[in-house]
Amino acid sequence: MAVDIDLAERTNPMAVSIQFARSPESLDALFRARHFVLAELSGCAVPTDTYRLQDRFDDLPTTRNVIAEHHGGVIGGVRITLPSSAGTPLARRFDVAEFVEELRYAVVSLLFLEPLYRGTGLSRQLLHFGASWASLNRCTHLIAVAPRATLPAFTRSGFRLLANTGASDPAALVPAALDLRPLGGYLQLLSLGLTPQLPSPPSSTPHAPLPITTQSLIPNP
Repeated sequence: MAVDIDLAERTNPMAVSIQFARSPESLDALFRARHFVLAELSGCAVPTDTYRLQDRFDDLPTTRNVIAEHHGGVIGGVRITLPSSAGTPLARRFDVAEFVEELRYAVVSLLFLEPLYRGTGLSRQLLHFGASWASLNRCTHLIAVAPRATLPAFTRSGFRLLANTGASDPAALVPAALDLRPLGGYLQLLSLGLTPQLPSPPSSTPHAPLPITTQSLIPNP
């Protein structure tokens, strides 16, 4: 069973808050924002009649949805799923064993960020917040299958390509992995609600950085 967390919120109304979506209201806001960005703006997903984008993996106890909120609205998110007998979003696309020998991994899916906030480092913060939870659950890797057009967000966060598929198609799905073991100290500080600097931060950010607060990840007794 996944290690759960008790969220101790740190308040700063001017900052972007990164946390888990837990309440019905925050999950509904996530599904609507996810639909807006991935289905309506980018065309990476099929639009739905409800204007919400979700599937059965969102309901699993082995899944956590990370959200970024600004001025009370969800502006980005990513989903992290631990492997279980119920499967993962990755299983339908790639055989993980083909790429990684380690059996303990978490799957990243449905990363999105509203266009206004791109280039601020928020995608990296979302991914690494999810990585800190995966690390608490003894994962050694994050595995993602993402459209080639979104790969820069992953590679800037430390992911490496596992297969160079669909080189000429920006919509082609490409598997990538992030090794969590070299990031142990960084992820531990992040799990305490701190915002440590990466050992090798991105060389440039097109937009002015936003103040970001994260919530601490404290295992339940």
